[in-house]
Amino acid sequence: MQTNVTEIDVVNVGLTLLQESPRNPRRSMDAASLKELASSIKESGVMSPLLVRAASGKDIGIYEIICGHRRAKAAKIAGLDTVPCIVRKMEDAEAAEIALVENLQRVDLHPLDEAEGYQEIFAQAGAAGKTLTPADVALRVGKSESYVRLRLKLRSTVKAVQEALRGDKITLGHALELARFDAGVQEKLLHWVLYWQYGLEDSSKKRPRDEAQSLQQLRQHIHDEYLLDLAKAPFDTKDAQLVPAAGACVDCSKRTGNDKMLFADVKRGDTCTDPRCFDGKIQALVQIEMQKMEERGWKCVRISSNYTHTRQPKALHPNDYNVLEKHTRNAATDCDGTGYGIFIDGELRGRTVRICVAKNCKIHGYLHGSGNMTGRDEAKKKRVAAAIETEARKRIFSEMVATAIKAKPTDQDYLALAEYAVFRADSSGVRKLVQALGWGNGGGWDRDDVRKKLRDVGVSQAVGIARLAAVSGELTIPGWGDMRCDALHTAAKDYGVDVAKIRAQVKAEKTKPAAKKAAKAIKKKTAGKKPVKKTAAKVPALSAVQRKRIAIAQRARWAKSQQVAKKSKVGKGGE
Repeated sequence: MQTNVTEIDVVNVGLTLLQESPRNPRRSMDAASLKELASSIKESGVMSPLLVRAASGKDIGIYEIICGHRRAKAAKIAGLDTVPCIVRKMEDAEAAEIALVENLQRVDLHPLDEAEGYQEIFAQAGAAGKTLTPADVALRVGKSESYVRLRLKLRSTVKAVQEALRGDKITLGHALELARFDAGVQEKLLHWVLYWQYGLEDSSKKRPRDEAQSLQQLRQHIHDEYLLDLAKAPFDTKDAQLVPAAGACVDCSKRTGNDKMLFADVKRGDTCTDPRCFDGKIQALVQIEMQKMEERGWKCVRISSNYTHTRQPKALHPNDYNVLEKHTRNAATDCDGTGYGIFIDGELRGRTVRICVAKNCKIHGYLHGSGNMTGRDEAKKKRVAAAIETEARKRIFSEMVATAIKAKPTDQDYLALAEYAVFRADSSGVRKLVQALGWGNGGGWDRDDVRKKLRDVGVSQAVGIARLAAVSGELTIPGWGDMRCDALHTAAKDYGVDVAKIRAQVKAEKTKPAAKKAAKAIKKKTAGKKPVKKTAAKVPALSAVQRKRIAIAQRARWAKSQQVAKKSKVGKGGE
């Protein structure tokens, strides 16, 4: 082992004298690529030296790996005792930056490891009393500022998101979308991506999806549920006192217009990305409006627009109230159950409307959730008439069933079934069937005309035509290229049609014209010309010196190609 080396010395250092850097940005290594690199090193050696520095606080002769952790591990797997190293003096901040940049120029780091590397650069710069910005780091590593900021944003994701990303349950795109929101929203979105939202009585249990929701589906879900249009907010977005802890929306960092680099894809600047804060301001507005109503002596309650079985706490379900057309108070039309309601959810949240909560109101009608069918006289008559008609139809149908299962089918039954089968078949297929039967002019088919034709041909032929209509949809190959036609083949077999023979004939007919056309073109080109007798070309003999020179040149080209192949193989399996 050599000591007292200078900054530019390249020495062979024992693998036992090398230690991994705590600032190594690479937290994981792919086993398969590491094995490939070990095979290359075993065959050709370590082509690119490792970059090391003297380990601080260690004995003389111990070195810390700055660049080359994969090469060191692969060399150990390959059975080497030493590896070539470049020894350089450098501070911690410089070492961390060089390690990150060098790794970025080789095999891609895991996004989370890359984010940790960027964070380490900032930490080392801060310890040295230097101030760095994401733009400064981006310039050093050759990336855009938005790229660096998004990678750093990954570090703010909750543990569950980071574990899902490392476990390949979600993609980098998923993680970057989640990173734009606070911890509570991240967990909800991750659960939506990975697990079914419904179908379990116990909501605490998780039922994994067959496959995670795609990035496009996640973005659409975020757009629909989590990007809230501030222009439609029922509260004043400039009011900083509505919820003092949140402040005004126009100055909030979670407003997309205030962070255009992080939300570059959101075209509308007045968009809130914090549903909990947005909802908190709505609830504050509801409380203020209800207090104003109570001060005037008016009845006011919270109402929900959500029709699902999950009822909002301290709010009336849509089945428990009727919204009135007139918003103003009117002694002539108001009843004992008339008052005001404020929506706490849905698109109308924060809006105030006039409502009636009386169950048996003769003025405003009955409530759907009351269980009472009384109400306006006119509505009551309609409900009674509908109930009578429903019961009558049910009894008529029951008697038809009792008769049909005992009676023998008639020609009219068969014709009715044939008509039903034809009219329920694929429209395009029926058009081709009508053309094949000679019933139409090729422009389409008329329902009344087909019904008349079926009755004219008789029951037996009508039933056969109905079965043909059932498989006629497979005459058209869909745009996505599904070539299966099982129903057509089954019907053809029943009718004794030789499917294989017909396919062979069609193939021969479709390929034969092309061959004939090519032969005809050759014949036309050579017409009037005498056939030329082909003779072997005379090749001059080579001298012994010429043959030797050719052999030497061939061996040189072969050796050069092998050398290039080795370098290419080693380069791909680098750090």
